[in-house]
Amino acid sequence: MCRWCAPYVLIVSTMCADAKHHMCYITKLINGTHLKCSKTVCISAIKLYKMRLAYIIFNKKVRKLMKRIAFLVLLAVLVLTSKAQNKPCTWSVIPHVGVSISSLLSGSGLYEIGDGEAVNLKPHRLLGFVGGADVMYQASDVVGLSAGFSFVQAGCKFKDEEAKGYVVHNRYMRMNYVAMPILAHSYLLPRFSVKAGIEPTFLVSATNHEEHQSFDVDKDGKKSNFQEAIYDFDVKKGMRKFGLSIPVGVSYEYENVVLGALYHVGVFNIYKKGDSSRNSVFEVSVGYKLNL
Repeated sequence: MCRWCAPYVLIVSTMCADAKHHMCYITKLINGTHLKCSKTVCISAIKLYKMRLAYIIFNKKVRKLMKRIAFLVLLAVLVLTSKAQNKPCTWSVIPHVGVSISSLLSGSGLYEIGDGEAVNLKPHRLLGFVGGADVMYQASDVVGLSAGFSFVQAGCKFKDEEAKGYVVHNRYMRMNYVAMPILAHSYLLPRFSVKAGIEPTFLVSATNHEEHQSFDVDKDGKKSNFQEAIYDFDVKKGMRKFGLSIPVGVSYEYENVVLGALYHVGVFNIYKKGDSSRNSVFEVSVGYKLNL
């Protein structure tokens, strides 16, 4: 082994089979190539080795530094979130608005005549509006209680009906309720809570909406003489005026902005008589917390 490469473990000396010269075999750096031992060759290999060693040491230092930074960031987040927790024995008002996605459980309870027999109309999801305000009492760091009033649009949508010479579209049944949600909030994490409770509801209005379009069809299938008609039927008389729902959901608070998701499942039949059909409403809302 020559005096240039002897101190380095990546340079292994060997003897060339057909020469008397001392040869250097550099594993990992020069793949399978035999080079005659010389000061120039060995110093080049040593420089490569030193560069590789410096790179490895640099990577270790960077990883160690990144771990420290991640730890400090996590610590800062924990400190900030702990400070952002709600103070016990405080009151707040949270106005909110959002969107409802509603349907009916156990069928719509409405029928139409098809092929000489009554067919139950299948309910589909209907978009609506929700809005209101809650008063909240923070009983402790992890428990809160709230009660409020909200306007909730519920109901369902029906599939379009089409036949020769006419089509019925944009069919839906809309129920407007005033609700009084009473909820218990449990903060599993800072700012994040799960909530559940009971919700009495009062029916304000109920409408069955349909849009009819009639037309003539010639022998080539071309449509003409279109006529439009819109019908809104008041169906409140057949509806139960008082209802009860079980709301379950989650909420997240950030800088007094409250994002919420709540699912309401009806307990009672929406109709006074007839088939059982219950409300199913999912709402997504955004509110702002006003501390008192």
